[in-house]
Amino acid sequence: MPAIIIGTQMERGLTKWRHGFSVPEEGPADRLLVIEFHGDPWEIPGFKGDVLDVAELRAACPLAAQDWIPLQGNLKCKAQLGVPARISIPLSQAANPR
Repeated sequence: MPAIIIGTQMERGLTKWRHGFSVPEEGPADRLLVIEFHGDPWEIPGFKGDVLDVAELRAACPLAAQDWIPLQGNLKCKAQLGVPARISIPLSQAANPR
Protein backbone atom coordinates (compact mmCIF):
# COMPACT_ATOMS: atom_id res chain seq x y z
CA MET A 1 0.00 0.00 0.00
CA PRO A 2 1.46 3.40 -0.91
CA ALA A 3 2.11 6.27 1.47
CA ILE A 4 -0.35 9.06 0.75
CA ILE A 5 0.22 12.70 1.61
CA ILE A 6 -2.76 14.99 1.06
CA GLY A 7 -2.19 18.68 0.37
CA THR A 8 -4.93 21.29 0.40
CA GLN A 9 -4.13 24.64 -1.16
CA MET A 10 -5.71 27.31 1.00
CA GLU A 11 -7.14 30.51 -0.45
CA ARG A 12 -4.90 32.46 1.91
CA GLY A 13 -1.79 31.19 3.62
CA LEU A 14 0.23 28.04 3.32
CA THR A 15 -0.84 24.68 1.94
CA LYS A 16 -2.16 22.34 4.65
CA TRP A 17 -0.65 18.84 4.61
CA ARG A 18 -1.89 15.64 6.24
CA HIS A 19 -1.35 11.90 5.95
CA GLY A 20 -3.90 9.85 4.05
CA PHE A 21 -3.35 7.07 6.61
CA SER A 22 -0.72 5.87 9.04
CA VAL A 23 2.57 4.70 7.46
CA PRO A 24 5.08 2.44 9.23
CA GLU A 25 8.32 4.11 10.28
CA GLU A 26 10.26 2.20 7.60
CA GLY A 27 7.95 3.55 4.90
CA PRO A 28 5.48 1.94 2.53
CA ALA A 29 6.14 -1.70 1.60
CA ASP A 30 5.65 -1.00 -2.11
CA ARG A 31 8.02 2.02 -1.99
CA LEU A 32 5.39 4.28 -3.56
CA LEU A 33 4.56 7.81 -2.45
CA VAL A 34 1.33 9.40 -3.66
CA ILE A 35 0.61 13.09 -3.28
CA GLU A 36 -3.08 13.94 -3.53
CA PHE A 37 -3.37 17.67 -4.05
CA HIS A 38 -6.53 19.74 -3.77
CA GLY A 39 -5.67 22.90 -5.68
CA ASP A 40 -3.50 23.90 -8.63
CA PRO A 41 -1.14 20.93 -9.21
CA TRP A 42 1.52 23.25 -10.61
CA GLU A 43 1.75 24.74 -7.11
CA ILE A 44 2.98 21.44 -5.64
CA PRO A 45 6.50 22.24 -4.40
CA GLY A 46 9.06 20.64 -6.70
CA PHE A 47 6.53 19.30 -9.24
CA LYS A 48 7.76 19.82 -12.79
CA GLY A 49 5.41 17.63 -14.85
CA ASP A 50 7.17 14.29 -15.13
CA VAL A 51 9.73 14.81 -12.34
CA LEU A 52 9.57 15.88 -8.70
CA ASP A 53 12.41 17.74 -6.99
CA VAL A 54 12.40 16.00 -3.63
CA ALA A 55 14.41 18.72 -1.85
CA GLU A 56 11.75 21.33 -2.73
CA LEU A 57 8.95 19.06 -1.55
CA ARG A 58 10.74 18.29 1.74
CA ALA A 59 11.35 22.02 2.36
CA ALA A 60 7.66 22.90 1.92
CA CYS A 61 5.92 19.80 3.31
CA PRO A 62 6.88 18.71 6.84
CA LEU A 63 5.29 15.29 6.24
CA ALA A 64 7.84 14.61 3.48
CA ALA A 65 10.69 14.81 6.00
CA GLN A 66 10.71 11.04 6.54
CA ASP A 67 13.77 8.78 6.64
CA TRP A 68 12.38 6.71 3.77
CA ILE A 69 12.04 9.72 1.44
CA PRO A 70 15.31 10.79 -0.25
CA LEU A 71 16.85 14.06 0.88
CA GLN A 72 17.28 15.41 -2.64
CA GLY A 73 17.18 14.57 -6.31
CA ASN A 74 14.73 14.59 -9.17
CA LEU A 75 12.49 11.53 -9.20
CA LYS A 76 10.32 10.52 -12.13
CA CYS A 77 6.63 10.68 -11.36
CA LYS A 78 3.27 10.02 -12.97
CA ALA A 79 0.63 12.70 -12.74
CA GLN A 80 -3.15 12.48 -12.98
CA LEU A 81 -4.15 16.11 -13.21
CA GLY A 82 -7.81 15.80 -12.25
CA VAL A 83 -9.61 17.06 -9.18
CA PRO A 84 -7.83 16.25 -6.97
CA ALA A 85 -4.49 15.87 -8.73
CA ARG A 86 -2.60 12.66 -7.88
CA ILE A 87 1.17 12.44 -8.28
CA SER A 88 2.71 8.94 -7.93
CA ILE A 89 6.43 8.75 -7.13
CA PRO A 90 8.16 5.34 -7.06
CA LEU A 91 10.79 5.72 -4.32
CA SER A 92 12.60 2.58 -5.51
CA GLN A 93 14.26 4.69 -8.23
CA ALA A 94 16.22 6.66 -5.61
CA ALA A 95 19.81 5.44 -5.54
CA ASN A 96 20.27 6.06 -1.83
CA PRO A 97 17.30 7.24 0.24
CA ARG A 98 19.58 8.77 2.89
